[in-house]
Amino acid sequence: MKFLTIFLLILSIIGCDNSHIEIHKSIGKSVHIPDTTNNWYAKQFDYPAYLRKIEITRQLRLTDLEKDTVNSEIRVWTMPSNYNPFGLLILKSIDNKWRISHITYFVDLSNQNTIKIDSVSTNKMPEKNVATSDFKDLNIEKMWTIPSQSEMKNGQAFGCNDGHAILIELSDKNRYKYSLYMCPDLQSTKDSTFGNVEYFIKTVNKLAH
Repeated sequence: MKFLTIFLLILSIIGCDNSHIEIHKSIGKSVHIPDTTNNWYAKQFDYPAYLRKIEITRQLRLTDLEKDTVNSEIRVWTMPSNYNPFGLLILKSIDNKWRISHITYFVDLSNQNTIKIDSVSTNKMPEKNVATSDFKDLNIEKMWTIPSQSEMKNGQAFGCNDGHAILIELSDKNRYKYSLYMCPDLQSTKDSTFGNVEYFIKTVNKLAH
């Protein structure tokens, strides 16, 4: 499909000859990332998107959640196939209270050999507190158990044209999980996994507004 081809081209530019994800494990913290060893879908989509996320995390000067054994944080990345802007919603636990912030950033799409952020905006939706009752609506523990699309029995059967990918990072002091979904909004009625993911995304967006 057109979207899958474009998305693969954009994301794979930093994957090059290595298609195996190297997991950085901190002592006492388990890290779950879809295995690319014997999974072609994870190799083609999860892996390059994972590397892209690492590079953008570095450019935005955000904490590497895989190595953080102190804080709890949730990140929802929206990565379009070939258009701007890109978006990132961050839920972070500070002094046992959750706060949410939103980052909008623009990527230079003219050069497919590099990943470069042109500009960043954080002003449209300022950081705000999240009520405990509202946070419970996210049902985070359920999200810890939901598979990434590449881990689903028939995940590779779901695609879309010129859409976006959703990357979700969950992290606390003991665990880290990374998952990727292609256009979950279009698949939400086709499989319960996408339905749960879309509910989670909508709830996070609701908290940010």
